[in-house]
Order: sequence, then structure tokens, then C-alpha cells
Amino acid sequence: MPPKIFMVIGTPSSGKTTMAAKADKPIFISTDGNAPAVGYDSIIVKNEEDFNEFTKMSSAEIKDYNTIVIDTLEGIVDLLDKRTYTFLESLGDKANTKSALAIPYGRGMPELKSRLNGLLDWLEGFGKTVILISYSKWAEAEDGKGLELTSTVQKSLLLEITKRVHVQIEQTRSGGEYKSAIVMRREGANGYYDAETESAYDKWLLSLGWLNSVKAKSTKKKVG
Repeated sequence: MPPKIFMVIGTPSSGKTTMAAKADKPIFISTDGNAPAVGYDSIIVKNEEDFNEFTKMSSAEIKDYNTIVIDTLEGIVDLLDKRTYTFLESLGDKANTKSALAIPYGRGMPELKSRLNGLLDWLEGFGKTVILISYSKWAEAEDGKGLELTSTVQKSLLLEITKRVHVQIEQTRSGGEYKSAIVMRREGANGYYDAETESAYDKWLLSLGWLNSVKAKSTKKKVG
């Protein structure tokens, strides 16, 4: 089964949006305004009203596109969090920061995770490739050996998202050179590919065209 959900992480100005624009007929769901600013076809989602309209999007509206690019994942998760908080507040739960994540005793997290999975189900339901673009930061590696790039999405939510991701790509920039590296690939729910042994799979990814600069990392790390 070809991968349908890609996640791209990278620091600001590392070329994430530019790389995603090379995918097959992309439509950007833009929360930061970068994609429409450079002329890419976009649906702007900057506030709760925009988000409500976005979640009513029909297949007919995007019939001319083959790829849905969420740019950025953080922006969409933030708006989903606000919607979830409004719902929980109507049931009597409150927090000073008006975030479902801040509701006492962790009562907001299950509802937010449920809605997040519902959103991903809805996106997959269009039958198109989905690219999730996420900001990242340098953090200590899980094995304690050096630093690694990680998404700035809240960790529990990030784990929920990466369970659904088929391929994760790390986008970096060094000087004037942009580099991409596949840091995770998987097939189905539990089958993971190893970069050292699955060269055929890597070649298939490279054949997509928009990953033509990829240098696959050797990794056995399971993400999610």
C-alpha cells in the first residue's frame, strides 16, 4: 500500500513549504500565510471562523488537487484545541489559558486526541496524499546521544499523529544548501522499513519527484 500521510519537520526557512509544493497538484491549508504569499494555491485558515469553514470542505472544492498540504500542523492543532476547549467549557470544564490541554486532571486530553484522530480520518477520506508540515526544534535525542530535530507539537499529541504517519521527512538547511532525509517509513499499522535494507522503497519515494534531494538516514527508530 503506497504511503498516503507524510510528515515534514524542519526549522523555519528550511524549505518545507517549497518542497511540499513539488508534490502532485497540491492545495495548501495555510495557517501562517507563507504558501499564498509565494503564489501557491491555498485555503487560508488563520482563526476559528476560518477553521470552521475548512472543516466543511467538500471533495468537489478540491477535485482538481491530488495532495492536501497542512501548513502548519501547529496552527491546525492550536485551532482544534480552541474548538475542543469551547466544547468542554460548555460542559463546565475551565482553564485560565483556555486550552483543552490545561484543563485540570488531564480531562481535556482524551477529547482533543479523539478530535485530532477524527480530523485525520476526515483528511484521509478525501483519498488524496496528505502532507503535514511541522515546525521543529533541536532537542536532546531519546538515547541521550546528541541532538535531534523534533516537532514543536505537544508530545502526547505528536505521538498520536505519528501513529498515523507513513513517512516522516526531516528538512534542514546548511548555508545555502537544502537537505531532506527520510527518518521514518512504515507500511500498515506495524510494519516499519529500515533505511539500510529497503532501497527499493527509497527509490519509489524518490520517484515521486518532490523528494529528489533525499538522502535517506540509516535508522531503525520507530516513531509513534
